[in-house]
Amino acid sequence: RTRLIGEANVVNIVGAIAAANDAYGIPLADLKTAVANLKCVPHRMELIDRGATIIIDDAFNSNPHGAAAALDAIALFDAVKIIVTPGMIELGEKSDELNAALGANAAAVCDYIVAVGEKQAKPIVKGALERGFDESKIFVARTFNEGMAFVNSINSNGKKKVVLLENDLP
Repeated sequence: RTRLIGEANVVNIVGAIAAANDAYGIPLADLKTAVANLKCVPHRMELIDRGATIIIDDAFNSNPHGAAAALDAIALFDAVKIIVTPGMIELGEKSDELNAALGANAAAVCDYIVAVGEKQAKPIVKGALERGFDESKIFVARTFNEGMAFVNSINSNGKKKVVLLENDLP
């Protein structure tokens, strides 16, 4: 068992177990304890349980592969799934294309999309709408706090909310 979430973390843990046991002879029982005690790096798929809302804090700098892995992780939850993101930055001339793909991928997984920053939101919204996402479930926030106020206002009808904070958020 581990407190870390996401397929990428599981793959890394399994690889580390295999190497530690095979190359260094560390007994599996010792590795089991070590894995159970692993702690998440802050803002890297960090799971924060707030009762009715679970936050997956992946708010450190992201890339297309990391964002896809985070969406794969949120997809596993039986809850109202919400992404809050300013999109990915530092992508150069591919920025609009890759953020549109992020919007499309989020549309396939999430119940709500909160895009933070009016300029950055455009390709995210475009990608989500092209995927057929319900426009009424997209919110463009000027600031992170405005986005989170919207998240808090969502009526989940008693179901848990899982909020993915994805990329460069405070």
